[in-house]
Amino acid sequence: MNTDTITVAARASRLARAQAAEVIRKLRSTAPDKNFRFIPAHTRGDQKNESDNIPLKTLGGKGAFTDTINTALRNGHCRLAVHSLKDIPAADTDNTGIILAATPARADPRDTLVCRADTAASLKDLAPGAAVGTSSPRRAAWLQHLRPDLQITATRGNVTTRLRRLAAGKMDALILAAAGLQRLDRLPPDTPDGEPRRLAVPEGEESLAPLDASPLPPAEFLPAACQGTLAVCVAAADSEALALAQTLQDDQTRRCAEIERAVLLGLGGDCDTPCGVFARFTAGPAGPAAPPSLALDAWFQGADDLVRETRTLKADADLAAHLEAAFGVGEILRRRGGLVG
Repeated sequence: MNTDTITVAARASRLARAQAAEVIRKLRSTAPDKNFRFIPAHTRGDQKNESDNIPLKTLGGKGAFTDTINTALRNGHCRLAVHSLKDIPAADTDNTGIILAATPARADPRDTLVCRADTAASLKDLAPGAAVGTSSPRRAAWLQHLRPDLQITATRGNVTTRLRRLAAGKMDALILAAAGLQRLDRLPPDTPDGEPRRLAVPEGEESLAPLDASPLPPAEFLPAACQGTLAVCVAAADSEALALAQTLQDDQTRRCAEIERAVLLGLGGDCDTPCGVFARFTAGPAGPAAPPSLALDAWFQGADDLVRETRTLKADADLAAHLEAAFGVGEILRRRGGLVG
């Protein structure tokens, strides 16, 4: 297959379009002789009434956001697909004929507390019994661990829909991914932990109440595995698309993503499993000039309590050693959390 126009598919939401546009911009810089055309895809995860708060597992789990696009890749209806990597199940059963060709450099992995303006700069500032919107089991479990008094309000829908509900007073706060807010040009990418910034207001939404966003430190609010990481997928038989996609590969991002997904496999959870995983390369103990290490932090809300495991891995170890260690961390969390079977 060889054509000067490369079709790129992603979900039809505003955020997914922004993610695809980010990938296309990078591809245009590496392949200026090619034309790239975006194709929006309406997945099972999107074909629902956002006001119904349907549990993700009911829709078929995380694969509900990827299977339609994967089918389009296999059938040749698109050449590249852009996913949020956290939407691709760690134990992916829908990958026959599909290659995860590249993971571009990871964006901001942090979660963000979003409130109406000047009401709270951190979780501890929220009033007793405050209603916090999220439909993520991970975020809900961690919020309850830190602040058992908080009321968790299930809220689905795209970022704009959730922000409108918050501005309208239907809850006191939201937890959203920093990367999504940044990709939508709502939050500056260099916002420090715990320092509120006024969210930018898109044209047409000037009447909404102003909102502030405060990024939460990952050590205190551990992100989801692969949060902020994009996946660029191609059909296995499409060597041209594979070569194009691989120009975007960031090796450290890929290694951290594979480690985080190995923890999930060891844990044996699914889209409803409340767990967080974060791997990152860090400077050595002797400072920036020393060889880097690889820090791994993971937690799981077990049957009786929240359990957490941390590891420091050798950054120069081979992939097999990293995956074995990460899978083992998942197994330990599983046992300590009381999961059986």
